[in-house]
Amino acid sequence: MSIHKTTSSTNKLVVVSILYFMISLFMFTLVTFAWFTLTNVNRANLLVDVSAVEAEYEFFVYMDENYSGSPADTLIDNICTIDEMDCYMQILNPAVVHLIPNKVAPGDRFSFAIRITSLGSSNGKLRMDLGNLQSLGAPQTENRIQRAFEYGITSVVYFHDNLETEDQKDNGTIVYHVDYFRYDHNGRYPLISDVIMGPRETAEGVIIVFFDLYFDPTIHGVDGMGESLGNSNIFMNQQFVINRIFMELAPL
Repeated sequence: MSIHKTTSSTNKLVVVSILYFMISLFMFTLVTFAWFTLTNVNRANLLVDVSAVEAEYEFFVYMDENYSGSPADTLIDNICTIDEMDCYMQILNPAVVHLIPNKVAPGDRFSFAIRITSLGSSNGKLRMDLGNLQSLGAPQTENRIQRAFEYGITSVVYFHDNLETEDQKDNGTIVYHVDYFRYDHNGRYPLISDVIMGPRETAEGVIIVFFDLYFDPTIHGVDGMGESLGNSNIFMNQQFVINRIFMELAPL
């Protein structure tokens, strides 16, 4: 299944859909002191674990008034300055709760990018998961708003000498996912794994992972018998929360 860029529905269903993106770097370490010094600047309370392969990350959100998502997976000449739109805005402090605008509707798409830079001299393997979901205000479990959201990797590139490679997600070794959140599972959802990262100065020393969240207008509420209600009204006034993006960078 692939994600296709779509425009927002012209008939907006007002949904209070708040996604908290609290970015956590998930690592196992032999050199904890150097890594904690780095992460304390960006609120170490988000740190779940630490890796033997040192790295830093930058988080970007695509800004567009129509919530159509990014038409191009690139950060080159595509990073916002103040008050710019139709570009990726860097979230300088990933501990800050980032809110997707309140008035969103089925058909809206949100695009994100995470740039990971190696700080070490050894090779590693990257994995990313989404997790710790909450659908607040759902009238019953089967109608949690999270099940109306599709998540998925759109591309993976390496960045070297101010150039981005072509998309590498289908190179035969990377495992990536495009799927829906389930109403009955709030734990971890695999997003991507087996992405090779080399030392910083090599061609594989900086990775950029692009992914989308899509509020699917074809996902409708269900009644007590599990039959479709034929519309998305059941999701109104719910809050969808993603509390973690787990990032694991393990040594090869």
